[in-house]
Amino acid sequence: MAQLETQFTDFDTIQYRARAIVGGMAKVLQGSLLVRFGNAAVADAFCASRLGERWGDVFGVLPTGIDVGTIIDRAAAKPSAPSASHTAPRGQRDGVLVSQPEGSSS
Repeated sequence: MAQLETQFTDFDTIQYRARAIVGGMAKVLQGSLLVRFGNAAVADAFCASRLGERWGDVFGVLPTGIDVGTIIDRAAAKPSAPSASHTAPRGQRDGVLVSQPEGSSS
């Protein structure tokens, strides 16, 4: 945040830095939303890797001490049995009406 604040001290060249400034503002907003409403491990990893002193814009750049196990577990697909509420009505697939040939009883 402090680095972002210093960007507003030199208005003579701000037009050349505008995209970088807005990008920094977007990252601060993302971090704020994750901290307030997101998973704690994901928020910590995002803030450390994107807002800390040694951050990068490359996926997977993380400092040591991040709870990567929780992040991986959270992102891993978990099989679940289909429930009656997830069964599409006859003639529909993924919420889209599927036309069936006449005489078809599937």
